[in-house]
Amino acid sequence: MLTARRLPALLLVVLALAAGACGSTPSPTPRPSPTPVPTPTPTPRPTIPPGPEVQQVQVVAAGVGVYQLTTIPVAVVRNLAGGHAATSVQVRFAVFNTANQPVGGTDVNIPYIAPGQTMAIAGRIEQSGNLHASASVIGAQWTAASPGDPLSVGGVTYTCGTCRPGPGYGTAAGTLSAAVGVSVSSLTLTGVCYAGNRIVGGDTSAETVTTLPKPIQEPVIISEVPDRCEIYASPGS
Repeated sequence: MLTARRLPALLLVVLALAAGACGSTPSPTPRPSPTPVPTPTPTPRPTIPPGPEVQQVQVVAAGVGVYQLTTIPVAVVRNLAGGHAATSVQVRFAVFNTANQPVGGTDVNIPYIAPGQTMAIAGRIEQSGNLHASASVIGAQWTAASPGDPLSVGGVTYTCGTCRPGPGYGTAAGTLSAAVGVSVSSLTLTGVCYAGNRIVGGDTSAETVTTLPKPIQEPVIISEVPDRCEIYASPGS
């Protein structure tokens, strides 16, 4: 039988064993942190340098005015270059009958077309009938220049000459102005007349210049009565 003195000592031994058992419980092994996946850096695209400028004069529209034995082929063209003016632009006209057979042609010259500018030119042949025309640019020279039309014609009106339906003649009139800093001594004027979107006549003439702005007139030959006319002015003749 345990005595009262030995009981506390035995109790201390039991508690010590229990404490040792608890302390021997293994701690859980920590899991390793996942390795971060690097975010891919996008590869920059190479910069493509701009290509060479297109130095080209494009035919936008062509038509013809016919009255009696006078045939006026007309072309509207545009300079596609953004930093070069086209000079000595050679335009070739071909005129055809209703059977699409060639009946004549002529070459004409536009002295100057600014970068990005739309211009017009007309030729003349002796021919009659129900005709149509084509135009092509066969040559040009190029010089560096700033965009902007050096000459412009505003407020264009048409006054009939024959004043009857069908072929005839009339006059396109407007006010010629120059851009700031532009001065010219001669120019080429071209009238272009339309019925709807079709070119039905026009003409070209050379003019001398004194002061600008000034009123101008351009006689035109028409295949039918136009609903509007425009006038284009190119420095030089």
